Amino acid sequence: MPSGAIVYTVHPRYTPGSPAAVDADTAQRVALDERKAYQEIVAGRWFDDRMQALAREKGLANIVICMEVLQRSLRCYDMLTQERYTLHRNSDGTQRREEELRG
Repeated sequence: MPSGAIVYTVHPRYTPGSPAAVDADTAQRVALDERKAYQEIVAGRWFDDRMQALAREKGLANIVICMEVLQRSLRCYDMLTQERYTLHRNSDGTQRREEELRG
């Protein structure tokens, strides 16, 4: 993928669906649907205690991510938590995560 390309990925956790690379509009829709489902689960609507505990443990992180492709890294933005970080590719094929400092 060319440097500078923007990629959206979704990994639905609280709504039906499969992980996929999607367009910006679909990413936004999935983010809204996931947030609504999460809030309903945590509030105790229609779900059992196990599902509530899972939602509280996992939260909303890493469900909808916007990534900018750089030469040896990905600049990431979590569309549900507003967290920003960079994933760097190491020479051995592993990744290193660098949190963006908020100030």
